Amino acid sequence: MRVIELKHLGADPEKLKSQFAKNELSEQEANEIARKNLWVNYKDTMINALSSPVGGQREIGVADMRTAIKIMDKIEAANGRVHLEDAEYQFLNDRVQNMKWTLAHKHIMQFIDDIAQAPTVEIDADKVTPIKPKK
Repeated sequence: MRVIELKHLGADPEKLKSQFAKNELSEQEANEIARKNLWVNYKDTMINALSSPVGGQREIGVADMRTAIKIMDKIEAANGRVHLEDAEYQFLNDRVQNMKWTLAHKHIMQFIDDIAQAPTVEIDADKVTPIKPKK
């Protein structure tokens, strides 16, 4: 089983809008902050990766759609982190690794790396135990 923290990276667009509305930031300042500090919401970005066909394909098959929806339901229901079975994790990671992006940004790369390096854990009725990688 793998665990993925549902992080947020970058400048929260809602906070920037609020600061702009209160005249704490000019439109130009808000746009510059948003550009430099791209907002990446892990939950939304994983769901986007799962709901899109892989690697530029134009469609998604029924079996993949069922798998994607099952994983999206887990992600949407999760709070703080999501636990995925190995096959679910592999499906998600394949989607993320093959996703096409419209720009290059360090926050996107951090998201991709965090998914690729999601730790393996053992689930016990009483606790979650990280499994140390073999050397």
